[in-house]
Amino acid sequence: MDLWLNKADNYLKQANLSETILICKACLEEFAEWYSKQSGEFIHYIESYYFHKPFKILEETVQKLSEKDIQDLLNYCKSEILKPKYKSADLVNDFNNLIKKMSILLKTDDFLEIHNKLWQEIKDKSSYEAKSLLDKKIEYLSQIQQPEKIWDVIKENLQIDSYREKWVKRLIKERNLSEAKKLINEVIRKENNGEWEVLKLQIAEEEKDTPEIRELSYKFIKKTI
Repeated sequence: MDLWLNKADNYLKQANLSETILICKACLEEFAEWYSKQSGEFIHYIESYYFHKPFKILEETVQKLSEKDIQDLLNYCKSEILKPKYKSADLVNDFNNLIKKMSILLKTDDFLEIHNKLWQEIKDKSSYEAKSLLDKKIEYLSQIQQPEKIWDVIKENLQIDSYREKWVKRLIKERNLSEAKKLINEVIRKENNGEWEVLKLQIAEEEKDTPEIRELSYKFIKKTI
């Protein structure tokens, strides 16, 4: 891998872009094949360089490609990312970054097409894998300047705590306090989480709900004793 990646770097410097791409493809395919067969603690100690470097080189290469060549590379990535050997979150994230970059350059919806296919394959929609994929979609929507669609993604995925928190804070800002409380209470019923109670206290203060303020304040005092 070191030899191949050094060659790819050198070809990029020489503006031999076709060879650069071929070597990076070989690195990705061979590394993913090998990595997919590894198991145990060992896999946590693999140098992240080997996950990220081929994509870093390809991202630099894309800047120098013609529109046709970008499209060819995009088609390759769209096909490759769906193969079972690319299940590592690192590899999927890097593929998504590259696909996102090329989709924006070409002004196409290819990134969203791939995102939807990957999303359908995720069984646990509250997992780290799910959040990583949604974060990439949000990055893409931000880069193409569609903020309201970002809020649609957040609102549709309240099973992810950080998204629920963002949506609750928006509801509070918009003075939709009853809906905000409802979303907070759904979480508090499942887990005793002080961060949600802080938001609940904020709502109580907005509503001047003295009994609720006293109850929540007492809870905070008890936790510090």
